[in-house]
Amino acid sequence: MGQPGRELVSEGFVLQPHDFELDEEGFAPASGVGRAIALTAHEREMPVVFACCVRHALELAETELVVRTEHHSITTRRVDIAVGLGPPRRLRDRDGKPTIVSEDDERDLVESGRMIFGQDQWKSPVLGPRVLVYGGGATAAWNVEYARRSGAEVWWYARRAEQDDIKSEVKDIEQNLAKRGEQFNEERARLRQNRTRLLAFHKADLPRNRAIFEDPGVTWDMGEPRMVRPTADAVEVTLATESGPRTLVVEQIVVSIGQDDRAPEASSSLVGELGMTWLECDGQRVSPGDRRRAPRGRIVGVCDDAPVPRVRGLGVVLRSPGWRAKLMSGLTTGLREDLEAQLQIQADAALPYSRGIEGAIFQVAANVILANGQPLDPSLGSERVRLIEETISGL
Repeated sequence: MGQPGRELVSEGFVLQPHDFELDEEGFAPASGVGRAIALTAHEREMPVVFACCVRHALELAETELVVRTEHHSITTRRVDIAVGLGPPRRLRDRDGKPTIVSEDDERDLVESGRMIFGQDQWKSPVLGPRVLVYGGGATAAWNVEYARRSGAEVWWYARRAEQDDIKSEVKDIEQNLAKRGEQFNEERARLRQNRTRLLAFHKADLPRNRAIFEDPGVTWDMGEPRMVRPTADAVEVTLATESGPRTLVVEQIVVSIGQDDRAPEASSSLVGELGMTWLECDGQRVSPGDRRRAPRGRIVGVCDDAPVPRVRGLGVVLRSPGWRAKLMSGLTTGLREDLEAQLQIQADAALPYSRGIEGAIFQVAANVILANGQPLDPSLGSERVRLIEETISGL
């Protein structure tokens, strides 16, 4: 998950994700979260539809909503969306046109386990001795660490990121590089590494991951794939780097570049053309945000902008491009800035590894209980209990 299990504790879980894992201090595998949700649903006798995916926007049918999966059609008066951003981002566009890898080659690589996606938690075993990880975030760092545990030699690449908050540091390094002559090769190499780390890996450069950058079995550099194709029993990857094209042959490539919030099954896509607003808590109650004024208090989710909301999202990642586009549409410049500022305050106040990641996990678990008409345990005494229960009663 890119987070320790202790940051994924939920008042709604019967057992916590870390109860299913031996390493409570390590990054929590998605399997632990899945098991905690499954056990909670079982204990609360909540109906569950397995092995289905919703890839179509919600349909309005008079006073009801229709949710369609591959094999089911469910009609309901209310819908809670708590599915995260979306499926893994891939190396080709979502319309299936060949870009970095063709659809047929991608299918071949995925089915053979030679290509896996970072957030899928290594459903296929590590295929050594050489693994390439592409991505510059915390999940990519976890993928690198996991591959190294299996003894693989790892090439770790990430693309250059343009971030205003690191530009000044990079500029200082580049000025120092310009001053160094060729006789300062060792110093120049160190400065270049620092620059690469800032430009491509700053999101992964957390205390938990720092040993990875010093691991002699990991080669990390700035670059991105331009062509990926399968060979008889390996993967050939051509990368664009600052020093020019480079081709690597590895047994496995891990694509760890986040989630696709534009995909049909992404949370922001599921609401279709519904107008959306945020849910806010002013310390007394939770209510839909008035799109004519700034948020009043903490933003705890979204709902459709209707007199009686029927669709709600708790814990959706509101700073993702898909949700931002829906919430910002039609707002004045001033209101957009107010909304951005409130979301930034909340992101900065999160636990260290969860900054920028809204609380979808704990809210999914809590909804299992609340959807069955049962209250959360009041002895927990958490502000989140009140926020979630008020969100239920306030709409």
